[in-house]
Amino acid sequence: MIASALLMMVGAGSAVVADPVPLTFYNRPGATLAEVERDLRRCRLITTGPAAGAERPDGAARLDNGGQGAAPDETMEACMAAYGWQISALSARERRIFATLDPAARRRAWARLVGRRAR
Repeated sequence: MIASALLMMVGAGSAVVADPVPLTFYNRPGATLAEVERDLRRCRLITTGPAAGAERPDGAARLDNGGQGAAPDETMEACMAAYGWQISALSARERRIFATLDPAARRRAWARLVGRRAR
């Protein structure tokens, strides 16, 4: 992937900036990471139209197929709320911890957070 290639290009002793840690995430008690990813795809399709939901195997969006466009008054937040998701904030401590995690550990941590009970 591109990120791997960029890391290989960085010379010894150079600083590497990790992926930024978001301030918020979607949460629904008992949910799985697969469920949030599925609903994000659905809502992206609803809010932006058919081109967003039709991805090629390489991850790039297909050109609009001429189908019905996006719902004009719909937002990602409203769409996710309709599926039972709420926006939760990461604490400063959680953001610091996430910033130190490798991609696999970060994914495992997200999997725990999306389904955790409200504090």
